[in-house]
Amino acid sequence: MAFSFAGFNEADDEKRARVREDKLREDDLALARGNSLFQLGIAKREAQNKFKTSDKYLDAASSVVDLTQRLEGLDLTEDQQTYFNNLKTDPFATQEALKFIDEQETKYNTVLQLPDLPAVFNIVNSSTPVKEKIDLVEAITGADLRGKEGLERFYKLANEITDIVTVPGRTVFTSITPGSRINKTALLTEQEAQIDAIIGDVATEAQIWLKNNSQSNDASEVANLLGTEGIKSKDGSIRKTSLIALFNYKPENMDKAFGSPLRLYNMTLFNPALKGFDKSSLGQLIIKNFDYPPVDEGLLTALRQNDTPESRIQFDLRFGPGKAKELLGN
Repeated sequence: MAFSFAGFNEADDEKRARVREDKLREDDLALARGNSLFQLGIAKREAQNKFKTSDKYLDAASSVVDLTQRLEGLDLTEDQQTYFNNLKTDPFATQEALKFIDEQETKYNTVLQLPDLPAVFNIVNSSTPVKEKIDLVEAITGADLRGKEGLERFYKLANEITDIVTVPGRTVFTSITPGSRINKTALLTEQEAQIDAIIGDVATEAQIWLKNNSQSNDASEVANLLGTEGIKSKDGSIRKTSLIALFNYKPENMDKAFGSPLRLYNMTLFNPALKGFDKSSLGQLIIKNFDYPPVDEGLLTALRQNDTPESRIQFDLRFGPGKAKELLGN
């Protein structure tokens, strides 16, 4: 029988095809094994995340309890509740969130209220122009983000708040996307209306004093705070900074400051435009940074005789946050 090159080539091609098929099957099996190991690793890490017992994890887990306690009694919207429920599924993200809020106050004197965290997170991670982002964050927090230093602070704040849920190892990632229904124009308009109401109250006190004390050493500074470089400025940051300064200003021939946390609190009770302002970030910034007078012993005695929650609120508004608890205990 004669040798057939055609038959040989055909047989060789079939052999090569079988080898290729075997190799593809081996590659598929290897890929499947690798993928199974990968998925198993993920599942294992997820299980480890749920049942970690390390000191770091236990410390982070306690932050979930802390956050839950801080949220008790707060009137949260549905978006805010979703945000915090998602956040609490990752103890490390929760820990970072509380650290971020606490450091804003201790390092930068910026009081960021827990309910405002979702809105700030949403603003920072939105496609809104940076200038508008800064205006919105300023409106919510009361922070001064003007100029080069302000821009640097904004980017630092933005990076820190984004890292809460995006650093490697986080389990919530961008599933936290609250605040999609934030009305930015309404937010800024509401803030401006509240600031105008407080300015109207504080400025009235300052203008009366200035009219009667035009020769005082403090007259020039008070006039500046009342003018276009102060509370009448078109720059929102300057207006807020001047408002806080005027609120705390205690001039010559006057035994009190132009502003008063107690009067501010009473305004929030009777002025619909100011409802909840005392609990907002800017409101808390004003209240916590007020220069409170020494405790009046007569009012302290009266508090001991009538120690009620409302009496404590009034006492703290006169002499400083937490002062009643400090002097009388729980």
